[in-house]
Amino acid sequence: MKKKIAFAALALILTALSPAHGDLYYPHFASNAYWETEIGLINGSDGGSVSGTLDLHEDSGALIDQIDVTLPPRGKRVFWGADLVRDYAGGKTIGYLVFSTTSDNAVGYLKFQDPLKYSVAIPASQSPARGEIFIPHIASTDTWATGVSVVNTTDAAIDMCFEFDTGITKTKSVAAGRHEVFFMRALFDDTPQPRISAAKIRGAEGIVGLILFSNGRVLDGIPLDDQVALQVYYPHLVMTGGWNTGIVAYNTSYQDSTITVSPFTTGGTARPPVDLLLKRGERISRLASTLPLGITDGWAKITATRPLSGFELFAHSRQLAGYMGPREGAMTGILPKIETGSAATGVVFVNDNAESTSVNVDACDDGGDVIDSTVINLGPRQKWVAFVFPVGEPLASMNYLFSTKPEGATYLAYASEDKVVAFQMNASTNGQTLDSIRSLNPAPAPAVLTSIEIVPDVLALKIHETASLGAFGWYSDGTCREITDQVAWTSSNSGTASVENSICQAGLVKGKEVGAATVTADIGEISATAAVSVDPSAYVASDYFPLVLGSWWTYEKESGEETRTDISGTRPVSEATTLVYQYDTGTKQYFTSDADGIKFHGMYYVLTPSEGAPLTLPDVLFDAPFLYIPGNIQVGQVYEDTTTATIRVSSGIFSMDIPLSIEIKTTIVGIEDVTSRDSLYRNVIRISQDIKIKSKNSFFISYVGSDTYALPPLYYWLGEGTGVVKLDLNGEAETIIDYDIPEVP
Repeated sequence: MKKKIAFAALALILTALSPAHGDLYYPHFASNAYWETEIGLINGSDGGSVSGTLDLHEDSGALIDQIDVTLPPRGKRVFWGADLVRDYAGGKTIGYLVFSTTSDNAVGYLKFQDPLKYSVAIPASQSPARGEIFIPHIASTDTWATGVSVVNTTDAAIDMCFEFDTGITKTKSVAAGRHEVFFMRALFDDTPQPRISAAKIRGAEGIVGLILFSNGRVLDGIPLDDQVALQVYYPHLVMTGGWNTGIVAYNTSYQDSTITVSPFTTGGTARPPVDLLLKRGERISRLASTLPLGITDGWAKITATRPLSGFELFAHSRQLAGYMGPREGAMTGILPKIETGSAATGVVFVNDNAESTSVNVDACDDGGDVIDSTVINLGPRQKWVAFVFPVGEPLASMNYLFSTKPEGATYLAYASEDKVVAFQMNASTNGQTLDSIRSLNPAPAPAVLTSIEIVPDVLALKIHETASLGAFGWYSDGTCREITDQVAWTSSNSGTASVENSICQAGLVKGKEVGAATVTADIGEISATAAVSVDPSAYVASDYFPLVLGSWWTYEKESGEETRTDISGTRPVSEATTLVYQYDTGTKQYFTSDADGIKFHGMYYVLTPSEGAPLTLPDVLFDAPFLYIPGNIQVGQVYEDTTTATIRVSSGIFSMDIPLSIEIKTTIVGIEDVTSRDSLYRNVIRISQDIKIKSKNSFFISYVGSDTYALPPLYYWLGEGTGVVKLDLNGEAETIIDYDIPEVP
């Protein structure tokens, strides 16, 4: 039931969007019996008026109507969805809106809400994406759903390529000027994907949009963002009074990154930083209370050695909101909505400077007039939290910007001596709804690309292996975007190492023969290089066939049936203590690992002859183990080994010892990629194996029909640190869908 509620909640709100060509994009609109949308426009300058039209579009991009808008200096105007539908839609369905203007000073927001359940506020998009878009949080389970809403603002179709943190890619086409809304699960045949937690969208130039995530009880969303940085702010960490805060950080690059979480108390006292390793393409999501931050109320920032995307979520009971803001503070800004009536507005300011600073805050009305003003003095690294004005009797434990309600004021504008980070929160007084939005600023002048960085810039491959390089563009305003799909990739020696240019595989390098090559990424006259070396294909067996007690793997057959393999215990065989591989079929295999490789000590197997009932062989314990996988694996090599064993077959008073000879032939076929239903496993080793059981015993011969019983050919694919990611026995493949390998102390 929870699953249905989550999907229904998002389905009701995700009912429109569309293409656009203007300065401010509102890529979401919902006005019906359940939802209402608020469209806010503010002139961010006090130097002149802003004029333009608010354009209403259908999902197809067709223009429904245009509303003339003039905003005086610092003026604000709000449009409500129900009014737009009644007065301008003419029976058509509004998909999205654009404020078209020649001015650079307009800022805006959209807020959609079910007043009895939840609300979400998101800044209007000031420009379509110029690089790849990053989604640092995806919730796709039986109880959570993530909705995506995108608008193609160009006059050509866009083929978006979603690259998930599991490595798998999915494509989604958006026609020219089209708006699309879909659940993330729709990219996977409408199946939830609990192992997927983040993604990047390639081919996203010209896209604007947002994502929403809900479990039917709470709802939040973030804009689709194309910027990454080496520093991300988390300006409001609160872990008291039933509140907790989640910290999300996503390493968008193809190289491991060390991230440093630097926490501060509300008063600005630095606590010891926390260093974490964030692997390439990995996302972490942690409750702040589970990290050794040394604070229960304060703020933090994360610095990283590789470009990062991130945001924070704070929650209390049925309330959920978050902050995803610019990568640095600003000296001016607009907090666009002062709630009144049955709701209250809170503000957060953080001074990430070594010196004190003062912030002048004006409460403005829709005409741009200042109704009241106040000054906040912030000490070094201090966070300051306050309500705009008291709702009811003032509380001594609370801060307030103004001692009484600034009548007529609808938003806040601030100016500070130095850069500060700021955002606001709006909450209903009944504790049901909560939303937040970062401070808004007029769009900066368009930045130009100044340099390209390839990450990693040194890449070591083996023959047949592939690995990705990413191109990050640094711009004149200090911002960073990933432009892997926009640069032209070339290799100085494509016979040694080739490189792809297609959208989904841009920057993918393949080792072809031993040697070296220089890979170049360029746009016009701006370029960067990476050094690539290719070595022979040689691997260590223990890295690809982990033997750890308590490990398990779940596989999915082509029929959809799931199977499971466990390392379920130990079994003494001769003088060795083996680990037991247990299969769903009842078969068991006994393994050890040493410098020579993976040793096979015996098995419990069910013989299925062509005629007659299956014959269960008791433990077949080998007189000497044979080499299952050699310690040093080399592509193309064939390894053969033989051992002997004796089994006792009993039936009533009859028993017989049957001597056996067991032969194994292992062929290292090559290096391939394996795709499961939610993940891509790159550079896995494909192995084929033939096992024969022989005996001259007459009972064996009569039962089997020959002196040799050949087990069905076995093919399996080994992933580094994962083990068997794919298995093919009797022509039916099983592919991994989940696994757990405990860490070895």
